[in-house]
Amino acid sequence: MQRRWLWALAGAAAGYGLYRLFYVPQLAAPPVARPAAGYDDAMARARRLQDRDGPDVNPLCRTKLFTHGAKTAQAFVLLHGFTNCPQQYVRMAQELHADGHSVIVPRYPYHGLDVMTDEIRRLTAEQLVETANTAVDIACGLGERVTVLGLSLGGLLATWLAIHRTEPAQVVVIAPALGTTTVSQRATRPFIAAVGMLPNFFRWGDAELKAAAPHPEHAYPRISSRAFTQLLRLGVIVGREASTHLPQAASVLLLLNPSDETVDNDVARALFGRWRARGAPVTLYEFPVDLGLIHDLIDPAQPAQQVDRVYPELYALVAGHTPAALIAV
Repeated sequence: MQRRWLWALAGAAAGYGLYRLFYVPQLAAPPVARPAAGYDDAMARARRLQDRDGPDVNPLCRTKLFTHGAKTAQAFVLLHGFTNCPQQYVRMAQELHADGHSVIVPRYPYHGLDVMTDEIRRLTAEQLVETANTAVDIACGLGERVTVLGLSLGGLLATWLAIHRTEPAQVVVIAPALGTTTVSQRATRPFIAAVGMLPNFFRWGDAELKAAAPHPEHAYPRISSRAFTQLLRLGVIVGREASTHLPQAASVLLLLNPSDETVDNDVARALFGRWRARGAPVTLYEFPVDLGLIHDLIDPAQPAQQVDRVYPELYALVAGHTPAALIAV
C-alpha cells in the first residue's frame, strides 16, 4: 500500500512538473480599450505617456508624437522592435506627418536607455501590451481612421491589437515575432520555463564582434534572457488567442520577408492563413527574395538598410494601392 502511495505521489509530481514545464500563463491583467474622446483628450494622454520617459532615456528614443494641432483624417501607431526604440521609425514618422497624418511611436518600458543597460531584464509581456494598447487609445483621438503598423516585436503587438481592438481600420503586421529561429516552436514552452528559473544573462547580437558590431547607436547590442522569454511568452499567448478568436480590426495585412533569419515565417504564415481560411479580412504579402532584406527593414540607421525600396511598398499598402514589388500569397 505504501509503495502505491509513493508511486502515486511520484506520478503526480512528474505530471505537475510537466505541466509547469509547458504552462505559459495568460496576461495577468489584460488592458481594456479606452479610446480618447477627442483631440484634447488624446493630447493629454500622449503627454502622460511621454512623461514616462525619464532623464535616463536617450533623447532620440523618447515616445514620438507628430500632430497638426487638430484631429486628422488618419493617425498611425508605429510599433518598434525588440531592443530598438521609437528612433527606428523616425524617417517614416516624419514622412507620414509631412503627408498630413498624425503619428505616435510609443517607447516600450526599459527600451531606449543606455545601450548596455541591464534594466531590460525587468520587461514583461503585460507592460508591452499595455503600452501598445495605450497608443491605440491615443490615436483614436488623433485621427478619424487609425492604422497600426509594427515590425518584429511590434508586429507581434500589432497582432495582439488586431485580435483585441475594434477601432483600427487597418493593422499592418511586418515580420512578426510569433516564432523565432533561435528557439523552435516545439522547444518554446520548456525554454520559457527553464530560462525563467535562471538568473538573467545576456547574449550578444553578434557573438564575434560583440559591442563592435555595426548597429544603430540607439539600439541594444545585447539580448536579455529574461526579456526574451517575455517576448516568447507573448508569442505563445497571441498564438493561443488567435486559435479561438478572429481579428476584430477591419483589415489585417501580413508582410513577410523571405530573407529574414530572425523570425519564423512559417508560424506567422500558418496563423494568418488560418484566419483567412475562416473568412477574416486578412491579406498576405511577401517581399521578393532577391532583395535580400535584413530583419530590421525599417530603421534607416541599420548598416544594410534598404528603406528607399521598402518604404514605398509600405506606403502603397496603407494607402490601399497595389504595391509595385510585393508578392501576394
